[in-house]
Amino acid sequence: MARGDLIKGMVLGVTVAAATPLVIAAMGASGRPLARALGRSGRILQEKARETAAELLEVAEDTIAELQAVETRCPEATDAPGEASRRTA
Repeated sequence: MARGDLIKGMVLGVTVAAATPLVIAAMGASGRPLARALGRSGRILQEKARETAAELLEVAEDTIAELQAVETRCPEATDAPGEASRRTA
């Protein structure tokens, strides 16, 4: 779910950034309030994307740490199926 949010936020942010100059040019001086609103929205989306990326990184780091802990406690858990039984036989 978080990955989908990150991708959506990034796509929307890029779209807004690309469309803003076109909209401003088309609307002229009356488009200034719209441009400000789009700029604020872009910054909000950027911040949300950063938060989501940080959360994903934290989950990945936690997962890696857990796997390393399992390998340290039980090295046989990383062997291919049947390896442990061949060693004991």
